[in-house]
Amino acid sequence: PVVYGYALEMQAITPATMFMDVPVDFGQGWTPQEWDGRERGPVRMRQALQGSLNIPAIKTAIRAGADNIWRRMRDGAFRFRESTNIAGSSLAIGTLEIRYVDLLSAYGALANEGKMFPRRYILRIEKRDGTMVYEAPDPSGSATKIFEADTAALVTDILSGNTDPQENAIWAAARLKMPGGARRPAALKTGTSSDIKDQTAFGYLAPPSDPNGQQLVTGVWAGNSDSTPTAGLSLATAGSLWQSAFNEIARNVPKADFVAPNLPKITIDTFTGELPGPCTTRTMSEYFLPGTQPTTSCSTYVTLQIDTATGLVWNPSCVGPMETQTFLDVSRLETDYPKWQAANIEWAERARLGDGQVGGATGGITSYFYSQYWKPYGNTWGGTIAPTASCLTAPPLP
Repeated sequence: PVVYGYALEMQAITPATMFMDVPVDFGQGWTPQEWDGRERGPVRMRQALQGSLNIPAIKTAIRAGADNIWRRMRDGAFRFRESTNIAGSSLAIGTLEIRYVDLLSAYGALANEGKMFPRRYILRIEKRDGTMVYEAPDPSGSATKIFEADTAALVTDILSGNTDPQENAIWAAARLKMPGGARRPAALKTGTSSDIKDQTAFGYLAPPSDPNGQQLVTGVWAGNSDSTPTAGLSLATAGSLWQSAFNEIARNVPKADFVAPNLPKITIDTFTGELPGPCTTRTMSEYFLPGTQPTTSCSTYVTLQIDTATGLVWNPSCVGPMETQTFLDVSRLETDYPKWQAANIEWAERARLGDGQVGGATGGITSYFYSQYWKPYGNTWGGTIAPTASCLTAPPLP
């Protein structure tokens, strides 16, 4: 969420930015994929962050400038050993060594309108008779703003959806509960390193209504002390630990709800992230930082003349009849990066045949969002993939 947060502030992306979740060589043979080998095709930024997708995160770092992200991190919550960004765009998926206590501070800032407070490891020291030897200073006047308040509110709105079964049926398995069993609103993000040596879960509660109430953020790391790979994935390991620990920590904390961001909220096309238009089959509401609202519609769709007998692009040699239809054309996405566009076109050739088609740079499989266990939008990427082949041209007459 840190990378996405800074990219939002730089206006390199919005929550509705459409990414192609398709593996591609990002340079020097580095071709990362998703944890399950699935290639989900077009996904919005909100979906990508909630679903812990690697490829959209990398593309976000590239669009915003990985070095720009690194500098914002260095000037904010993180302390690095190196004086430059040695990870490049891979910092977006956790290849840069960080201290988890720094990451916890970053989450604390997201929970607190973008303000980071100094850490206090020892609150006070007393003698046996109760005499105060040391008391840590009140940090409330020493806050450092590392995110804009609007950014923190927007990222929080996305992460809080991860514990809501109506918004994320998979990650909601780690949702928090009140002592009586009711769901407690919380923001959550999990992470798993590529070699499964590190598994994490970080999250926080909504601010309490009582100004003197506790604001709680909790992080969990799961792994082996000798850095050997672990079994399972972060949601089941670190996520379960986070859930159990946080439920106990917050047992006596009153329930609080997140306040909706005070940001423009507009209706968008669910499958394009743009304004609704003639191509729209489903809509949703999304928040935007001021000045970043979409202004276009249906830019990833194309209208073609089709031979209804074959489903191919019409030409005079087709059997007919001809019909005009609208199709999803992913070749219109990410056109400013030719290698990405080429990978997207190859994916589309397979995706035209549906879910489960193997191929591409890593031998992945086409997949509707999110998996075979949870398909919030059904068996569709938002429309039929545009055909590229045409009817065979009739041989010339002798």
